[in-house]
Amino acid sequence: QTSANANTDTISVDDDPLNVKQLALNFDYLIYKINDRIKSLAEETELSVSNKRYNVEVFIEDEIQSEVVKFKDLNDQLDELLNDFLKVQQIDMIVKDFKQRI
Repeated sequence: QTSANANTDTISVDDDPLNVKQLALNFDYLIYKINDRIKSLAEETELSVSNKRYNVEVFIEDEIQSEVVKFKDLNDQLDELLNDFLKVQQIDMIVKDFKQRI
């Protein structure tokens, strides 16, 4: 029986002389690690894109607010100018009326 056990051990070692089973295990592990790394990179990329999008949206909102403030200021200046023109028209009417009286 001892020789039979020794013969079985030899057969199991000799059964895979090129270590194909170990190579297959290593290959499966390598594929697992590659997939894990791809998943990790995809998550990092998604987070980076999300952060960049947020930063761009904040920048755009700030730019819009700045332009709104400029527009309001310009509108106020136009209102003042319109009021000045109305004053000039009133002065012109007063001068014309005064000339008619003289």
